[in-house]
Amino acid sequence: MSLSRVAVLRGIFAWRGRRDRERARRWSEIAQLHPDVVDDIATLGGVLQVPHEIPPDPSDPQPVDPCRLAFEAGQRDLAVKLISLMGITNYELDQLMEASE
Repeated sequence: MSLSRVAVLRGIFAWRGRRDRERARRWSEIAQLHPDVVDDIATLGGVLQVPHEIPPDPSDPQPVDPCRLAFEAGQRDLAVKLISLMGITNYELDQLMEASE
């Protein structure tokens, strides 16, 4: 029995696509049932805040912890992924940012 490489790859990626569609459907249903969840995730993930950066001047009186920066970047990344799974558009995200100001 010979397996076609293309057929095997199609099987792998088709399965993942189905799983991703189901995951996006679940999160979009959550966003429709509970609209405040989008705001909560954006706020908790720091999506609406300006991300911190390591200052170029090493003599800065208040040094920034690189571990904390990495942690915050991971939180923000997860929040952005969840928001995108919910089907929130850039316009809706801009509206959230304006409402939070």
